[in-house]
Amino acid sequence: MPRSTPFMTLCLVLPLMAACAEFPEVGMTATAPTALPPRLLPIDGILVQADSIRPVGAVVGGVQARAAALRARADRLRRM
Repeated sequence: MPRSTPFMTLCLVLPLMAACAEFPEVGMTATAPTALPPRLLPIDGILVQADSIRPVGAVVGGVQARAAALRARADRLRRM
């Protein structure tokens, strides 16, 4: 008997066992909602709160400083 026989048996038996399982969500219809839809909030208030935590200028300045540092490093590597 080859060593792969138990593995092959397992590969055949597991799907057969799963086929016998009950799946209650199959009988549900798409028209019957189970929960209320999420409430949408105006984005203006969220944006104001985000700007109060960290100003946009600080983020842009940090990115530009990092980009400048990476460009300078690339120039140094090119000269090597």
